[in-house]
Amino acid sequence: MEFVSKAHQAGVKIVTSSHTSSPYSEPGWTYQREMELLAEAGLSPMDIIYASTLLNAQYFRSEQRIGSVEAGKFADLILLDENPLVDISNVKKVSRVMFNGTWVE
Repeated sequence: MEFVSKAHQAGVKIVTSSHTSSPYSEPGWTYQREMELLAEAGLSPMDIIYASTLLNAQYFRSEQRIGSVEAGKFADLILLDENPLVDISNVKKVSRVMFNGTWVE
């Protein structure tokens, strides 16, 4: 946590990973738990959302297809019941999911 905090303060780009499981998170919520840990390390909710979307896509050289809401990109979206800018843990309060432009039922 201290290393991530110091790296962020020094201007190092931090991205959220894409692990599918971890002994330190509930099954299926590893990505969101990582976001919570980044908040504990001192990143703001907006920094974390950026690290988890566009910055992550740029790291993987996929920003032409994913990472932001733009015409021509894959429509993979989540609708949340509460604002993650108020509390990053709100990313766990998922109302709906869109995958490849289709709402998942």
